[in-house]
Amino acid sequence: MSKQLKPLNSRQHHSKFELWARSPLLLFLALLYTFSVEAFCGVIKDARCIHAHRAVKARHERDRELERELEKMLSEKGTKSSKSKSMIEEVLKLLEFSSETILENPMATIWRVEDGEGGIVLVILEQNHLLKFQAFFNGPSGFETARSMIFANEWNKEKRFTKLIVDRKENHFQLEMDLNLESCERSSAVSDAIRFFRMSMVGLQVELEQCT
Repeated sequence: MSKQLKPLNSRQHHSKFELWARSPLLLFLALLYTFSVEAFCGVIKDARCIHAHRAVKARHERDRELERELEKMLSEKGTKSSKSKSMIEEVLKLLEFSSETILENPMATIWRVEDGEGGIVLVILEQNHLLKFQAFFNGPSGFETARSMIFANEWNKEKRFTKLIVDRKENHFQLEMDLNLESCERSSAVSDAIRFFRMSMVGLQVELEQCT
């Protein structure tokens, strides 16, 4: 027959507490264990708070460093842009060309330039270092789109520094030339480029008149 476990009677139950109460060492160890666990949990919590605080501080320092780098880049960009604009305006003044700023924003500046002989050029400064020249010409009367394309292809094949584009809808020609100011920051290079483009405009006008 299996033995049945008997529940502790009240006298046995009280004897357990009496044992703890009469043994100071056991009571001390129990209290020490309880305090140790609480202290350990507190240390872990404080360590996590310190780590989180340091992570936030490091992130703020990185953000501040990025802000300083961005401010420095914008300052240098603004200085370079101002220098490039001043140089171009000085060259146009020395060439005695009439110029008007028709667009100015952080991305580009556009001048409308008249050379005094009926020629109109758009001078475009992009990204503070890329200088573009543009001029527009009417196609000869009777020029079909196919013939205009052939004319432009022959021009582009023979001319190295300029590019001729056909506006198929309006039958217009657009003459373009680019100059990288990073490779030539001198005002004399800009002046020479404007003169060369002006000569290309005259040459294009002569060839278009010969096609009529």
